[in-house]
Amino acid sequence: MVEVGSIPDMLYKVSRSREAVGWEVLSMVEKYNMEKKLKLLRINGYAPHDYKALAVLKYPFYRVYNITTWDGPGVENAKAIKLVEYLIKEMENLDPARFGFASPGLLKKAGWKFKDTELIGSPKKTSRNE
Repeated sequence: MVEVGSIPDMLYKVSRSREAVGWEVLSMVEKYNMEKKLKLLRINGYAPHDYKALAVLKYPFYRVYNITTWDGPGVENAKAIKLVEYLIKEMENLDPARFGFASPGLLKKAGWKFKDTELIGSPKKTSRNE
């Protein structure tokens, strides 16, 4: 294992060695213009940008992003609450091909578990997604 200080450093180091493996979200690969310098890892024939495969656990690597606000006397921020509410609404059915994120709507259809708007678990493995 080699530690690096930043995402671009990791992407660069991985791109310079045939034996190296790195893990980063696709949007960072694109942001740092590394699409032609890195080979994306297919697993069991599924590519990392195959969001339908990811949703049914056929592509096993994913990252969860959380957005939260403080609540309680003296710590609430009305603008932050509005921002979170807006993001939750907009993210529900966004196009993964355009934004690089599997939407909560896609995950819910695939059996992921939510409590209100919070993702709390992946679907149970079945013969469909093993």
